[in-house]
Amino acid sequence: MEKNRIKNRNILIISIGFIFFQIACSQQYKLRKSLPHKDKEFLSLVRYIITKQEKKIFLNISDNEREQFKIDFWKKRDPEPETERNIYKEAYLSRIEESNRLFASGGRHGWLSDRGRVYIMLGPPDNRQVYPMGYSFYEPPVEIWYYGYFPVLFVDKHRIGSYELVPLSNYHMIELTKAGMVLNQDVIKEKLIFDFKFKMDKLKNGKTKFQVSIPYEVISFKAKDEGKKFQTSINLFIEIFKTKNKRVWDFEKSYLISITKEDLEKLEKYYLIKELLDINLAPGNYTLKLKLENSYDKKKVEKTLKMKIK
Repeated sequence: MEKNRIKNRNILIISIGFIFFQIACSQQYKLRKSLPHKDKEFLSLVRYIITKQEKKIFLNISDNEREQFKIDFWKKRDPEPETERNIYKEAYLSRIEESNRLFASGGRHGWLSDRGRVYIMLGPPDNRQVYPMGYSFYEPPVEIWYYGYFPVLFVDKHRIGSYELVPLSNYHMIELTKAGMVLNQDVIKEKLIFDFKFKMDKLKNGKTKFQVSIPYEVISFKAKDEGKKFQTSINLFIEIFKTKNKRVWDFEKSYLISITKEDLEKLEKYYLIKELLDINLAPGNYTLKLKLENSYDKKKVEKTLKMKIK
């Protein structure tokens, strides 16, 4: 008797939960259907990267607020929000274009296909194996994409060019979903070799305090003394332009980093470059360009900023 009551109660809880889920879905459908065309297009465009919470907020705010939402949506995914370019957005839109070119079939846009979705989420595979005639004469066409050792399998079951994702296991599907959630990390790796943060503060004595912070984890070192010591140099270049071709100030310096294996365990998260610089500029608008170069592996990263002197 008691077991039956518990079972019936669980069924009731599940039923109520399902009803609330249906109501929520119905409300979201009505809200989405009432959106202006440009907002429907935005939701369609970001379908692979927008979170459930973001989607819920977007559907429940005013038209004017949605315009600001769109700006913030891309900005918070931008690894360099202080620059004019948004490399995350550029890479995402570029992958959509590539997917349309590579995987369109049967009048359907390539980016809406399974292959397009995976391509956008994970980027080009490290290895792509194509079997247009299947593994044997009687089997449908097959494609296998490898990301490292991780295989993603697509099968054209109906032989019409519409390849469907075949989950090899629940584990693979979970890993695939995780990979899609960290698209931003892949984008950053494609565009930047190593990253840095910096800040400038104008001091009362006419000098400018300048600080560059570089995560140790992205700095490549050369091993010396049979692996007992690690060494490299970071070359810093700063240029300030009044107009596109008129450089009004520049700075260049190399910083030697030499650490032992024991030092690695005690280091802070960032390697800091600090300078007090004489930068005497007339009031106006300027463009600041910074470049870092690792002398060991020759990897570089650049940032460009707009600045205003009052």
